[in-house]
Amino acid sequence: MKSAFKYGCSFLLLSLAVQLGYAQKFTATVNRNTVSVGENFKLTYSLNDRAEQYMGPNFSDFRVLSGPNQSTSMSVSNGQMSSSTSFSYILSPIREGQFTIPAATIRANGSEFQSNTIDITVTKQTQQGNRNGGQANTQSNNGDPGNEISDNCFIRLIVSKKQAVQGEQLIATFKIYTRLSIVDNAVDHMPSFTGFYSEEINTADQGNLKPEIVNGVQFNTAIIKQMVLSPQRSGEIKIEPMSMDLVIRIRDERAPRSVFDQFFGAYKDIRHKAVSNSVIINVDPLPSAGKPSNFSGAVGSFNMSGTIDKTEVKENEAINFKITYSGQGNIKLISDPILEFPPDFEVYDPKKNSDIKTSASGVQGSKTLEYLIIPRHAGRFNIPSVSFTYFDPNKKKYMTQNTEAYTINVLRGNGQPAIASDGGMRGVSKKDVTLLGRDIRFIKKGNPHLMEAHYYFMGSRLFWILILIPVVGLFLLFLARKRLQEMQADVIGMKKKKATKVAVKRLSKAKLHMEASEKNAFYEEIFKSLNGYVSDKFNISMAELSKEAIEQNLIKHSVAEPIIKSFLSVLSECEMARFAPSAAMSEPQVYASAMGIINQIENEVK
Repeated sequence: MKSAFKYGCSFLLLSLAVQLGYAQKFTATVNRNTVSVGENFKLTYSLNDRAEQYMGPNFSDFRVLSGPNQSTSMSVSNGQMSSSTSFSYILSPIREGQFTIPAATIRANGSEFQSNTIDITVTKQTQQGNRNGGQANTQSNNGDPGNEISDNCFIRLIVSKKQAVQGEQLIATFKIYTRLSIVDNAVDHMPSFTGFYSEEINTADQGNLKPEIVNGVQFNTAIIKQMVLSPQRSGEIKIEPMSMDLVIRIRDERAPRSVFDQFFGAYKDIRHKAVSNSVIINVDPLPSAGKPSNFSGAVGSFNMSGTIDKTEVKENEAINFKITYSGQGNIKLISDPILEFPPDFEVYDPKKNSDIKTSASGVQGSKTLEYLIIPRHAGRFNIPSVSFTYFDPNKKKYMTQNTEAYTINVLRGNGQPAIASDGGMRGVSKKDVTLLGRDIRFIKKGNPHLMEAHYYFMGSRLFWILILIPVVGLFLLFLARKRLQEMQADVIGMKKKKATKVAVKRLSKAKLHMEASEKNAFYEEIFKSLNGYVSDKFNISMAELSKEAIEQNLIKHSVAEPIIKSFLSVLSECEMARFAPSAAMSEPQVYASAMGIINQIENEVK
């Protein structure tokens, strides 16, 4: 009974975890949220699942030029297949003003979801907007591209808090937002963070582009620099802006000068200086009320502990006394404690060990001070408690922690000389004291490695094993080389075996082009990957490769009809995207569909 109950609970928890890990998301995005009267813009509703029923909003303030255009894609990740559905519109505003596009409604898996709303700003009709037929501009009417580029490529300074106390940590992040293709960049000015103690955060994701929606518009964003700052004085401290010199590639709207330009379009590179905003941090001074006398400036959330390895020793035997600080805050600025040891103890400078990490959550870790203490006289001595005070900004008060006080019992050593009348020790030289720091070693535990007397390596068992290893290795290498030659002789078989590996390698290259916003190269690599996969997998020469040949071979090898349609659909999408930029599927959807189709064919055709 108990076993059945336990398995039942486990099943329920697993089901709940699966549902939480795959939550449906229904979002609305636009390619821009500021247009002029007569210009066109694209509105897309996306669901990360299959849709059962879609109910679009009422576009009373806009003219619907196209839509809803439905698109469905499938992808395979870690053996799990997922799908997504999108509905897109091409809209044109009727009049100027501020408008809100209502939410759309969709049903999936028996549940109903609503998207977010989007605010659209419609300005007066421009002559250039009429000429371009509503396409997104990158140049203003006066020929200066600066204003339009600034709306589509900019830097933001984001801080975790604008109100702090002196010494409290805050996170400052410089982030770039872009919808354009950046072909070159260089940091022009980096702020000096005057008034702050700064620590740079180095993460693996720094510099990697990620999608982010800002006011309904999707941008590619990347963290340029992230810092942990601790203000060192009270008052207003300004974080200066950073600036970057960018080279941005945009479409050249001038009349094309060649047939190639007319077909594919022409581009030009423009230099643009992106400057972030500045932020003022209001820093409050540490409260003077209730400030302990031993406060040394530690701000954060800390713990302190003290340990000692022994409390009973003989004269001139060493004792290890450790003090450890751990927590989050300006732990690097914690000063060494003032210790009061008995005058009969000789104390060496502490050995310091630190394990401190700087991350997006701040500076945290531990700092250890290890003291070597040598009692010189017999008797009972006290090591008093060590006190540590810090200010906790979350609790907004001073906190004090104390270590334990220790009593050390020092015994008379065997053969030790008597104490001299002047308090010194007879027969103890400076050389003896120096050796005490080196001749005390910890007892090694475990089984020692012993060797028989008159043992010779030559002729031993280990000697002959080492002699035979190269001979056996050479023989195995010969067999492996022979097998490789046999496999290479079968050219067709080798191409079939390597078909998937070659296709995945090309898809990886296509993903790099996608992340670099190189659309033509991306679609060309996807097209080559799918054609090359079918050619290698089914032994079709590239000269005979066509959609009809691909379809016949897939049917011949019993590939399911939906997979064949998806394969041909992606090929058509790549051809259209290479010659006509207005593709129905987005680049991530094309990449995910290509990867999923190859995995499905591999599962069906062995």
